Amino acid sequence: MRRLHTLIRELPGTSRLAVAVRGGVVHDGWDVHAYLLAAVVNAVQANTHALVQVNSRRRIPPPNLVPLPGQPRRTGRTVRVADLPGARPSPG
Repeated sequence: MRRLHTLIRELPGTSRLAVAVRGGVVHDGWDVHAYLLAAVVNAVQANTHALVQVNSRRRIPPPNLVPLPGQPRRTGRTVRVADLPGARPSPG
């Protein structure tokens, strides 16, 4: 039993068991790095929104955050890379 516990504890976060424990297939492909990257992107968007809002006389709509698995989807527009501030076409 102890060996089984050790083996399960050492499984990677993207293993089928870890995905099932976190809530199912919606978490598939989301490892620690993906969650951290989404958190960084959301924090930068929130910070940019706050900075623009402070320096603007009109109300700026809140940013569209990266949806995380297991969170209810917010209704609204879809975020595209081309819609992001500072987006440039890729050299082709």
